[in-house]
Amino acid sequence: EYRLGNGQTFLFHEHELLALPGITHDLTDEDGAVWLCADRLKRNDPPKPSETLAPWLDLSPDPDRTPLPRDHLLKTVSKPECDELVASGQARVEDCAESLSADAKGQFDVRLRLEDRPEIAREAEQYLSLSWLPWSVGERPRRRSIALYQKLFEVVQLSELGGAEQAIEVVWGIGLSRWIKDGAVIDLPLIERLVEIEIDERAAGTIRIRPRQAQATVNLRPYDELKIEGAPVAQDAARRAIASVDDDFGVSPFQRETFEPVLRACQT
Repeated sequence: EYRLGNGQTFLFHEHELLALPGITHDLTDEDGAVWLCADRLKRNDPPKPSETLAPWLDLSPDPDRTPLPRDHLLKTVSKPECDELVASGQARVEDCAESLSADAKGQFDVRLRLEDRPEIAREAEQYLSLSWLPWSVGERPRRRSIALYQKLFEVVQLSELGGAEQAIEVVWGIGLSRWIKDGAVIDLPLIERLVEIEIDERAAGTIRIRPRQAQATVNLRPYDELKIEGAPVAQDAARRAIASVDDDFGVSPFQRETFEPVLRACQT
């Protein structure tokens, strides 16, 4: 529910965290359970094309932006070089003109067309299919992992700078409840467990999220506000189910036996 002044929120769903490089779950270290671990990754640049192909490609570091071959290049050359390009069929006479640039007096501007260079077009096609595309497929999830790390890093900073009067609590939710009732939309986890988030500078800035000692709670507040009959009974049943969980570990999203009875009580 926390929002910055610009409206930014910090909300992460399970599907956003799955199968990402550098993101691992359900670990244990000397300090106890680690529910999520995020490594600080670096971006990989796209593979470099050959010196011949490079001028013809509009190459971007964005893996979602497919590089497109340019249909022409402009090149400023001397008069003998211009004549050689025309004589060898690499340039057309109508594409050669004396340069109007003040610092290129006596030289010629030549338009080189991609359609006159089928070998460049073939090389570009091979580069895209054999080099750029495999890089792009592997880099996309890496960039999502990097973006996730950055958001988690912001959460760490906010939690450290909040102070006692504006303390920010990080909550791990289990069991998503979705319902539309009389125009009201419920979309939140039923079980909440307070967690702490930390940065380990000794481990290259790895971010770890681990459960706090506080017991899990059940959030049925929206159902109370909507005066749903049975909400108080469900609250009591869920609390008893939580109390029966082993105190050494508590409710864990990775141990179904710790949260399923709680969710069943609420569902019933």
